[in-house]
Amino acid sequence: MSELKLDQTLCDTTKGKKSPAIQFGNIFKHLMAHLAGPIMKFIIDITGLESWHVIHEMTYFLSRNDIQHLLLKLPLGCLCELPYSVYSCLELKHLSVENCPIFPSLAFKGFDKLISLELRGIGTISIFLECLISHCPFLEQLLRHNLLTDERVIEINAPMLKSFEFTGNLSSICLKNIPLLEKLSLTSTNSFVGVRRCEVAKYLDSFSSLQHLHLNNNTLKEFLVARAGVVPTRLPFNLDYVRRLYVSGINLGEFDAVSYFLCLIRSFPSLQFVQIEVSQM
Repeated sequence: MSELKLDQTLCDTTKGKKSPAIQFGNIFKHLMAHLAGPIMKFIIDITGLESWHVIHEMTYFLSRNDIQHLLLKLPLGCLCELPYSVYSCLELKHLSVENCPIFPSLAFKGFDKLISLELRGIGTISIFLECLISHCPFLEQLLRHNLLTDERVIEINAPMLKSFEFTGNLSSICLKNIPLLEKLSLTSTNSFVGVRRCEVAKYLDSFSSLQHLHLNNNTLKEFLVARAGVVPTRLPFNLDYVRRLYVSGINLGEFDAVSYFLCLIRSFPSLQFVQIEVSQM
């Protein structure tokens, strides 16, 4: 079997039946006893279950079966850390984790074959996340959505990275070494000007391969904050390779945001496609 998906739809929720968590665990144990051969792709979606403890048995099984693609979706508020057995899945090429705390050991040697990493709603400590990313030498795609971390700035050091999608506090990241980046999406969740500022424009200057750029309205505001509130007519540099620009949630009633949007357009001489999503507020 090359692909296996397990989710709560396999459980019988009829009154009087065993709890979905127990049923799910029994189903997995049955499969574990009868499956033969490697499983290349495994999807575990138990976002609707009240118990997630069976996940430890699942991942231990996977670590012995040359898994290459793992998608793990746990219930919101889950306190179960990503099992250490996952870190021994050395054949992993795609890893997606949702609502599961991640605390890899500092002795973690990395996923030498991982090319795609997606993290949604997880809790972690900055130094652990840096360790995870920097120990994936061939990482090409990185997605970070609404992570719960400490206040320390996280350095993104991924020299092979081609696509980065981020949602959260922009001042919490530093894009240190990603010279091959082609696609960048920055969605700032900050709705006010804080003490810590993020010089987003400084990031762009180092992305000589960037072709696709997405920013939201809050990100445009952070551009302005970084430049002391002065609205420039253009950036101090051109991004010659940008072909597509997408701006979401822009408020046409905010003069500064619109002005900076125009500034970006003037700085992309090779721009071919522009998409604007206007905020209804």
